[in-house]
Amino acid sequence: MKWWILFLIILLAVNVSAIEVEINPFNTDYFLGENAVAEVIINEQSVEDFTSSKISLVDSNGQSLSSGVIVKQVRDRYIVYTKLPDTLAEGDYHFQVKLKYQEGYLKEKYFYSGNISVISSSNVLSVVPYIDLTQSPENIDLTVSSYKGDFNVHIYTPSFMQPQREDLFLLEMSPLRYFIDIVNTPVDSEVSFQYGDKEYIIPVIGPEIIINETENITNGTEEEPVVPLADRIINIDFLDNSEINVNITQDKFLQGDLKFKNTGNVEIKNVQFRLTDNLNEIIILSKYTFPIVGPEETQNITIYVNELKNAQIQYYSGNLTMTYYETIKYFPIKIYVKESPEEISEIIFEETLETNQTSSDDETSDLLNYSDLFGGGNQQEQKVMDVGIIVFVLLILLVIGVIYFFYLLRKKTIKKTSFKEILKTKK
Repeated sequence: MKWWILFLIILLAVNVSAIEVEINPFNTDYFLGENAVAEVIINEQSVEDFTSSKISLVDSNGQSLSSGVIVKQVRDRYIVYTKLPDTLAEGDYHFQVKLKYQEGYLKEKYFYSGNISVISSSNVLSVVPYIDLTQSPENIDLTVSSYKGDFNVHIYTPSFMQPQREDLFLLEMSPLRYFIDIVNTPVDSEVSFQYGDKEYIIPVIGPEIIINETENITNGTEEEPVVPLADRIINIDFLDNSEINVNITQDKFLQGDLKFKNTGNVEIKNVQFRLTDNLNEIIILSKYTFPIVGPEETQNITIYVNELKNAQIQYYSGNLTMTYYETIKYFPIKIYVKESPEEISEIIFEETLETNQTSSDDETSDLLNYSDLFGGGNQQEQKVMDVGIIVFVLLILLVIGVIYFFYLLRKKTIKKTSFKEILKTKK
């Protein structure tokens, strides 16, 4: 009897170790409206391709969701996800994969994930189901929004990521762009979004790591000469020595590039940009970290103002800070959001050069070019409006002048008769 029990244990162990497909959900609890996401690893290739038709989300009664599951192959695995509709019944669900294998004969096999619990909530996050870093990008541009409710979100990222900020306040159906800089070599990891008592995890898929033991590290190239410590110049300057002072309406979106240059003779690592005070509420930067800025190298950072066109009617003021090593430099930014176009004056860029600082014609030219930071679209629109007003006023003055001219002409041609002359005529 004991022999049969031992045989069954060995048989089960063999079957477990020989599982062809693994399905691993990234979260065990989901809210209606979120994406249910899982990783599928195929250890033994089937005789048919793994596509969306081969996987489904199934309830406890074995019924599949009609919405279907999306399959994306990322490197050596698959990321599968499906949006949980509001009409879905609360309860336990699991992913089910159905594939055919050749085992002497063609056999259809079923594979199951662990259960995931689905419930409703007044606050629901909406974000991409995964982050693909297989092409080693320098930064990530995510869209984060609230599918339901208004709430705060705290974001945890791995050490090779540098997010623009860690906390967001989301308004229902109002998406926000969220930038993350990649400051080191990415690896497989996770990003966690925490709001209320909920943690929502999305996978991060890094590039495939290839180790080449025969690679010559120097590649036969000469190393660059090392600058002696006493001769090193470490400095980065904003090329546009100005403050931004902008007046806009709530429905206006502006963007423009701000240039900076390493004016020293050595490369500077980990140059970081941040926004102070309430500027984060209306401005998004295209990039928040530059891993390396070489000597005499010029870079630019794009500033997006009121991208969602939903700014509050108020005054936004603070600094764009640039930090490298122990140095911090400030670039003042002032944005006044007004309600009506009639209140808006032309975009003004005020020069903030230090006292006693002189500038050449070239420097003045650069400063004037900088006044077109936000694309000139709104300035052109303002100029067209100003020209229209001027033409209208000139037309009115012209009409008044013509009327007055004919009035004077008529006044000169009419002969005036005195009262005595009228009496003489009657006699």
